[in-house]
Formats: sequence, C-alpha cells, structure tokens
Amino acid sequence: MIILFGINQTIQSIFQNMLKRSKWRPIAIAVFAVLLLAVAAFFFFLMRLDVLTTDYLLLVIAVAVLFVYIAGVLLFFGMRRKRSPARRVRRIIGIVLSLVLAAAFLFGATVLNKVEQTKRAMIATPEESPRSVVGIYVLPDDAAKSLSDMAGYKFAALPGLGEEKLYANYALGKVNEALNTKVEAVAYPGIADAFEALKSGDVKALAVSKGFLSLTMDPETEETFGDALRLVDDIVVPRSATLDNTPILVDVENAEPTPVPTPTPEPTPEPIKYGEDRPLIFYLSGMDKYGKEIEYNAHADVNLLMVVNPFTKQILLVSTPRDFFVMNNALGGMDKLTHCAIQGVPNSIRSLNDLYGIQIDNFCRVNFTGFDEFVELIGGITVDNPTAFRTTSDNGGYYFEQGKISLTGYEALCYARERNAFGDGELARGRNQIRVISAMIEKARSNSASILMNYSQILDALAGTFETDLSSEQMSDLIKVALGSLGDWDIKSYSAWGGSGKGKVASMGSQEVYFIWPNERSVAFATELFDTILNNELITDEQLEDAPRAY
Repeated sequence: MIILFGINQTIQSIFQNMLKRSKWRPIAIAVFAVLLLAVAAFFFFLMRLDVLTTDYLLLVIAVAVLFVYIAGVLLFFGMRRKRSPARRVRRIIGIVLSLVLAAAFLFGATVLNKVEQTKRAMIATPEESPRSVVGIYVLPDDAAKSLSDMAGYKFAALPGLGEEKLYANYALGKVNEALNTKVEAVAYPGIADAFEALKSGDVKALAVSKGFLSLTMDPETEETFGDALRLVDDIVVPRSATLDNTPILVDVENAEPTPVPTPTPEPTPEPIKYGEDRPLIFYLSGMDKYGKEIEYNAHADVNLLMVVNPFTKQILLVSTPRDFFVMNNALGGMDKLTHCAIQGVPNSIRSLNDLYGIQIDNFCRVNFTGFDEFVELIGGITVDNPTAFRTTSDNGGYYFEQGKISLTGYEALCYARERNAFGDGELARGRNQIRVISAMIEKARSNSASILMNYSQILDALAGTFETDLSSEQMSDLIKVALGSLGDWDIKSYSAWGGSGKGKVASMGSQEVYFIWPNERSVAFATELFDTILNNELITDEQLEDAPRAY
C-alpha cells in the first residue's frame, strides 16, 4: 500500500513539473512534433500504396487534419494565460491524445507498408521465378529415400516435349552430383509411356516436371500419375540454366520428339495505364491445388477470359473448357488447354490468343486455398442457381437448391468444381464458374468500401495463393477504378462449347485421352463477342439469346 502511494505521488510530481509553463512548452512542441511525424509517415505509405480514389483520399486527409487540430488546441490553446486546474487537465488530455494518435498513425503506416510488400510479392517476376521444378519419382514400395540411395537406377525422362529436354538434363545432372557417378537415362514420348516403363521395371525412377504428374491417368477414377508414385526429391531449374550450359545426359533418340516451332520475336508493348478508356483482356486461371504456394508449371483447371471496357462500362466473361483441343505452342502439337499451363502461363495465353484471335493483356491466377479465403473475406457470395444438384463427396456432397443461394468460400469452390452432376459435365462446370465469378464481381460492386477496409486481410490471405503479372501501379489503378465506378458496370457472359473426342495429344505420348473438340460456331460467336466489346460496342441480351448452344 505504501509502495502504491509512493508511485502515485511520483506520477503526480512528474505531471506537476511538466505542466509548469517553463517546461510545458518544449514538451508540448516535442509531443506535437512526434504526432506530425507519425502522420507524415502514414501518408507517405498511403500515397505509395496508391489505392484510394480522390474522394476517399480527401476524406482521410480531412479526418487526419481534424485529429491534429484537436490535439494542437488541447496542447497549445491558452498557453500564455495563468495556470488553472482546467488548463492542466486539458494539457494532460492533449498529451495522451497526441501520443495515442501518433501510435495509431505509426501502426497504420506499418500496416500500409506490409500491404505494399505483400502486393508486390504477388507480382509474377519471370526473371526471378524458376524455369521449372523437376520431381524425382519412384514406385511407392521402392527403397530409395533420397538421391544418394539411387545408385545404379535407370531414369525415364521426356526430352521430346518442348523445354523438358533442358529440365530433365539439368535434374539428371544434379542426380549425378549426388551420386558422384553418371546415371543412365531413357527417353520416352509421353508421361504415360514413362509410367508404364516404370511399372514394368524397364526403369526404376522418373525425372519429369512436376506438372506432368497432375495429368489424369484414368478418365473413370480420375486417378493421376502422381497418386501412384512417391516423390524422392525436388530439383529447381533456375532461369540461368540453358542447353548451352547443361550437360546432355538424355536426348530424344527413341522418343519420337514433337517438333518445337521457333518463337517469333514480338516487340515489347508499352506499359498499360489502367483506368484509361481502353478495353482490357484478363486471363483468369484457377489451379486445382491447395496450400500457400503457387506452382509455375501447374495445369489450369479454370480458364476464364474477362474483357473490361471502361468506355462502355461493360464486362464480358468467356469460359473456355479446360479440355478444349487447342494448339500447345510449346510442344508444337494439339493438346488439352489445361495441359498447356504445364509449360507456363504464357503458353496458355498464347493458345487462347490463337483460338479467339485476341491479345490478352494480363493474367491473374489463384489456387483453391486463395479462392476459398477470398470469398470468405468478402462475406460470401449469392448465386442464382438455375438447376438443383448435389455435388460428389469429393466436392463436399452439398445439395444446392434451385434459385438464389448463399455460398461460403468452400461451398463456392465445390459449386464451381462440380461436373459429374450434369449430363454435359465440363461445359456445365464452365457455366457455373462464370456464375461464381459474376457473383464475386457483384459482391465487390456493392461492398467496395468494406473490401477496402479489409484490403490488408485480403492480401494476407491471398499471399502465396495468388499471382499476377500486373505491376504494382496497375494494381493500384484498377482498385481505384473499381472504387470509383464499379457500381455502373454491366456484366455479360458466354461459355464456349464443343463435342467429346478421344485421341493422342502432344503432352501424353502414346496414350489416348478425352478432350473437347471446339465447336466452330461456338468459337466464332465468342470471337464476335470479343470484337463487339473491344470495338466499344454494347453486347445486348438479344445478341446473347441468339448464341449457338449445346444445351
């Protein structure tokens, strides 16, 4: 009790000395200077983040000025007058308020700086990202636990598939270093052939880009090659690796290589200034992966093109089935669209550009985890479901009623993934994916202020699950456009379709696989829609009602 009384007396003595006129003025100036520095730091990082429209920015400035003015009045008003109990109380309140405000503005500056760093981390930097990640695989019951256990193993590789020659040889070189001996490798034309060789005992291991292991092996069970193998090690192929500086340990020889066309050099376009009256085409890609890591060579489960015309205030969403039979430019042959992403997002973009005769400006891709968490953070979505259906157990086993339904993040993911509940499976899935994306845009349109308030949380959730080639400045411009005028936009959509087919594709070697043969009328109509919106003309409901449909 005596100790507490002593502490109380000490605090009172400190404040009494501080409040003396001779000592008060420098203390007030120092506290106010700290507040001004904190405000300056906050606005420095806010302006660097650059996501607020003029209206929002002026509001924030007005609030900050008001707080600073109040603190200044409490600290300095009546400084030259005689001391009084009221003025002492006011000065104490001024000190406390100024320090609290300074702490709040400094905390805000820290959060804004973190948000900017997170935003920049989402930007794809090809020169820094690996060329590929090669997996070294064996059968599940194999004794090898590490590369050093694989002495005398014969390896299968796919050097006839585009840049896989470089990837496989670089990885085999690393195996050589681990074993301190030259390994034996055999070339195969596709992953199915290499897998069969492993099962038959012709080879004991595979050295292939990890993306190939996600390709479907059994159309009925949807089991993948990766489900039947065990990963021994990952080998990252850096950007610096080339065929000139990588020893060739396995070549095409008996692999019947697919010719790879020489790419035509294209001029580097001028950076796009978003927010101007210029139609823009975005490629929205979804990867069927969970976790906080974006794989460069993961295949694309969702392929949506979004055209944004800021002049006509229209958005066009076009869904392209993942199994569409398109040109895989990296392998020089026809392939499933989803397989094109194994050679990287630019390869998928080139295939879609060729299909529709367009020029995609930028891409954004997200995995399952990022999609789920984003929908949760915006408060869920509402979808107008035209037909009641139940998803399979792999997709949650949910029953979705006909009509307007509210979906959580995971429910939205299951809704967008389901295809087995429909007679036209893959095509129905594409239509549902458009409904989900449209609902997300609608939610953003009606809750832009709320999304801005949760901007930091949203970026944190997307970190490691989302990637884009938009620059930081372009991302800021788009956010400002959304905040300023998203409520005025009109959304139109169309799903391309085709007929079922089966045959060999460039990425699978001798194995025949299921694909969707693009319907010429459907592709032509999608191209017409692209031409309409890109030429600043309005897409009408009547135009969409006349669309060729498979259902």
